[in-house]
Amino acid sequence: MKKYIILILAAYLCSQCETPIDLDLDQHEPQYVIEGLITNQMGPQYIKISKTVPFNATTPVERVRNAVVSLIDDLGNRYDFTETIDGTYEAGTPFAGSTGRTYQLDIAVDGHHFMAAEAMPPIATIDSIIYGINEQERAKPDVETDFYEVLLFMDEPQATQDQYLAKFYRNGALDNSNGEEVFYFDDELLAGEIRGLAAPHYYSQQDTFRFEMYSLTPKAFRYFFELDNNINSDGGVFSGTPANILTNIEGGAIGYFQVSGLVSAEVVIE
Repeated sequence: MKKYIILILAAYLCSQCETPIDLDLDQHEPQYVIEGLITNQMGPQYIKISKTVPFNATTPVERVRNAVVSLIDDLGNRYDFTETIDGTYEAGTPFAGSTGRTYQLDIAVDGHHFMAAEAMPPIATIDSIIYGINEQERAKPDVETDFYEVLLFMDEPQATQDQYLAKFYRNGALDNSNGEEVFYFDDELLAGEIRGLAAPHYYSQQDTFRFEMYSLTPKAFRYFFELDNNINSDGGVFSGTPANILTNIEGGAIGYFQVSGLVSAEVVIE
């Protein structure tokens, strides 16, 4: 009984101590945001540069133009990037990154200098994708026609500790619940042969399902872990305290320069 009296008293006192607080949401200067991705797939690769906006701003994100962007690997190969659309920079000569190589990013813009470096970790191999009707989901589907389950079969090296980022696409669009889901995992609980890893969503007939898996360095894995926590924090008493997310970029910018091995597979639900 004493415990319940204390809890009731505490709740009453808290209710009597509510004081409105006006937050200054415009107190910080805009920061540069750098998003980069280099993979082992042949292509232009890309770097995106923008600036943050105030919390309550109604204007779109500012894309940063006229930056000088270059990349050099640990063998001395240099790649110069050119601006293709506002704030997006692609390699002038398409190339494929290589597992084990380290890539150093260099950006000069508006008197600022930013640098980042990351090595490309090895990537697992996708064996196949199969799909079939999940009878339990068909009986009570969340979406009327979505009851096809997609299963992934992969070979995952066990001699090393590896981390991955997964992306799932439905008909060309990223299938991540409007940005609320980040799918990252390590191989600690995975067997060498992954037989029937289920995709997180169900699909319909004629949907085109695409799966992409990116290898991550331990630092990149932590970045996506912190990103996921910030996205899905509900602000409750048991949620973590919001904090700046880890970055590997030097010079005062935020964001992440990701260097990953990439494998992908696609299937149409017939």
